[in-house]
Amino acid sequence: MRRNQTWHVVDPVTDHEDLVHNLMRELGISRVLADLLVKRNLSDVEKARSFLYPRIEALSSPLSIPGMTEALNRIRKAIGHKKKVVIYGDYDVDGICSITILKECLEKFLPEVDYYIPNRFQEGYGLNPDAIREIHSRGCEFLITVDCGIASVEEVALASRLGMEVVITDHHHPGSALPEAAAVVNPKLAPTGGSELAGVGVVFYLIRALSRVFHEIDPLEWLDLVALGTVADIVPLTGDNRILVVEGMRRLKETGRPGLRALIESAGLRNRELQYWHLGFILAPRLNAAGRMEDARAAVELLLSDNETEARILAEKMTVLNTARQGIESGILKEAQAEASLRTARGEKVLVMAAEGWHQGVLGIVANRLAEEFGRPVLLISWEGETGRGSGRSAPGFDLFQALSQCRDYLERFGGHQQAAGVEVRRSQLDALRRALNEVAAATWEEEKASHLVIDGELEFHEITRELPREISLLEPFGPGNASPVFVLRSAAILNPRAVGKNKEHLKFRVGVGGCSGEPVEAIGFGMADFLQQPWATQLFDVAFEPEVNSFRGQERIQIRVHDMKAADCWDNPRDFARNRAAAGGSLFERMESCIKSGLRDGSPVLVVYPTLRCLQKHVPGLKRLFPERVLAPLHGCLPQAVMRRNLQRLESRHRCVFLTTEAFFRHVIKGRGIGPGVRGIVLWPTEEMLSDKGLDWQFFLRETPEPILLTGFEPDVPVRIGSGRRIIYTNRKKTLCTMSRDGDLREAGLEDINERIRLRRRFLDGEPGSIFWDGTFGGGLPPVPADQIILGDSPFGWYEVENLLAQTGEIKEIIAVFSEDDLQWNRKHLEHLYPGAEYICLLYERLRRQRGNIRLPKEALTENRAMDGRNQALLSGLRVLYQLGRCRIVNRNDHYEINAVTRNLKVSELEASPFYREGIQEKKALEKWRGKLGR
Repeated sequence: MRRNQTWHVVDPVTDHEDLVHNLMRELGISRVLADLLVKRNLSDVEKARSFLYPRIEALSSPLSIPGMTEALNRIRKAIGHKKKVVIYGDYDVDGICSITILKECLEKFLPEVDYYIPNRFQEGYGLNPDAIREIHSRGCEFLITVDCGIASVEEVALASRLGMEVVITDHHHPGSALPEAAAVVNPKLAPTGGSELAGVGVVFYLIRALSRVFHEIDPLEWLDLVALGTVADIVPLTGDNRILVVEGMRRLKETGRPGLRALIESAGLRNRELQYWHLGFILAPRLNAAGRMEDARAAVELLLSDNETEARILAEKMTVLNTARQGIESGILKEAQAEASLRTARGEKVLVMAAEGWHQGVLGIVANRLAEEFGRPVLLISWEGETGRGSGRSAPGFDLFQALSQCRDYLERFGGHQQAAGVEVRRSQLDALRRALNEVAAATWEEEKASHLVIDGELEFHEITRELPREISLLEPFGPGNASPVFVLRSAAILNPRAVGKNKEHLKFRVGVGGCSGEPVEAIGFGMADFLQQPWATQLFDVAFEPEVNSFRGQERIQIRVHDMKAADCWDNPRDFARNRAAAGGSLFERMESCIKSGLRDGSPVLVVYPTLRCLQKHVPGLKRLFPERVLAPLHGCLPQAVMRRNLQRLESRHRCVFLTTEAFFRHVIKGRGIGPGVRGIVLWPTEEMLSDKGLDWQFFLRETPEPILLTGFEPDVPVRIGSGRRIIYTNRKKTLCTMSRDGDLREAGLEDINERIRLRRRFLDGEPGSIFWDGTFGGGLPPVPADQIILGDSPFGWYEVENLLAQTGEIKEIIAVFSEDDLQWNRKHLEHLYPGAEYICLLYERLRRQRGNIRLPKEALTENRAMDGRNQALLSGLRVLYQLGRCRIVNRNDHYEINAVTRNLKVSELEASPFYREGIQEKKALEKWRGKLGR
């Protein structure tokens, strides 16, 4: 189960690590923060410094905005002639803050500055002829629009005919024709598209321009309102907007404005540290509630008020209206969700829905929630007779304004920007509008982008510290253009999951990672209670999250806020997995591991049998990525006796575990214990003997494709040609890896971290044809790789290792062996040291018997020159066999072993009672069969 269809982990850039370390050194920041900056194209030290520590002095010049110089001259003359000024604004927070700022500024020079906000329900957004006439009747001589006006060509013409001088300040997209105003100030009129200032940002720049002429003006006194309006309007929080919000937030925390203080107190934030998210999610909705439910003038009067009592009354009114808004919104949302589900099931890409009596004031909020829930653009319309007005919200990758522009023939009016828009439409045109928008989406929009969860990077468990959220806060404010970082923790254990919340809709748990020290971290997943049915006890999960500090009763603890979760072996992008799996002929190991999961879900113990111990060990890293270590129970001859006995008892008691064993151990140890019904049996690459075993209800996993041709270089008349496509090169020796690899080759062989192996394979899949070196490790979500050739750089230890490669690459016609007879002899010698024969073990035992008392064997001596001749390995292995037979006692001391032999004769036939010795025989048989296949 997962919320998002695909996870997209941001790829590192060229020279990524060098750039990260440079930022760490120059700025004194952590690796995590430096990594985030580099991935956000802030690898230059000075650019990164400016981003982390923005300064008001770095703002762009106000005169760089088109129309600003003309507007400055016009307003200066209006002030000089004491003209009657009216400000025309919008009813949202951006418009409300813009009106407040400009009114207070101009009233420093003019006796009275009036303002006009259209009624959302009776007039709708923007200028309208009746409003222009009303303003004219008040004696207006000079009209300034804020956060609106760029599309009001006819209305501005009317105002001019009535004798009013008009200055437009707006930030919305201009249409094909501009109003013929005295000045039109809009950053989007710049040849390059201009900045992404909100309406309040444009007004602030106008005041900055005025301050160059009127030195009584200090633009900084309005930064608190600029920050609030900018965040509320959901504009990109980069560049100048970032500076405005950061500086404005500092002033907002210490604001002397009675209206803002009352609003903060009414919202329950008086004694709390004000956070950036409080602006958009707590304060702005209360101000917006005035225009959504009644009249936005009340919100302006709140911000303008210099009376504490009046401000408290107005702030409480905002809170009451906001509560009422939430109730109405909930009802419309529930109604619209049902229709949205039906339209989504029909395959509609843009959800256009209309109804009688939907409250105009909440349609934008509901549309936004639906767009997030269904991952597609939403347009909601409320009918009033034969005409409807509504609001739309977009989805990632879809430009709603441009789409509406292409459908203008079906609209009476529209306006907005890429992410949000308002419309007016005739009832008779609704179906045509819906069809047209869906046709635009089908032609221009990649729907799967809407379900992407962008992940900034992978974190290790030890990196999730209490200091991490504080350092990440240097990137704030978060919003469009500067998203809050999301990380992924791979193969996490989910501990004590439970539903919490008033309606038990949230998921609370602790998260840990096997093998990592430290206490588990608290986690909360809002609205994720439906994840509660996952097999938490028997599987590991990838967790996408944001780190945060949770303050409770004066104590602060690190907590992660979960965005999504998925089983550890599920690909970040299932489409890629499906494509590669099909090209690689399916995934044997995926089916096998799915069978293991199925058994665990049924409550059964699962017994997995491998042909050899070497094969088992190649699967363990992958299994540890999928299952908690407490679930994995190995059963083979290399284990300490206590562990072997404990796991055998767990198997006999039917514990819900994955028991990993070898064919030799199964036949000579487990089978004799009468393990019967109730155990799920799985065999990988079974021998004839295992295929005929009737002891359990076995499921066998083996290759189903034709056996490829094996080409070797042993004979001079056999041509061996290495092609230029995708090559998998198998190696099991470091020497071969160093000898054969070239620049540009990828080295997976030898890596301990299975997640790093996965990242390398994805790089290989996404890159140009070339070589990747494997060592036979398999499973655990390692992606299959369609390949043109398999090249055996070293000799495998058995045909099963070739089967392993084939299972991960698909149908290969040729396998090319480039190793020599000497390499085969190296394998044989290696196994003789690892599994010494009967003669060596009997001789070792006789020597031990002749010793009197305990033998002291230094550990240091056993490790010296071990790789050179293997004699120490043979000694350790021989002692293991004798210990399993009860022929010697071994005590593990700090720096040495104490060994004491039991004085009894040892027959060669007794050696087969040692599981380790039996497994050695099996390993050697596998190698000899492989030699026979090679004709050696």
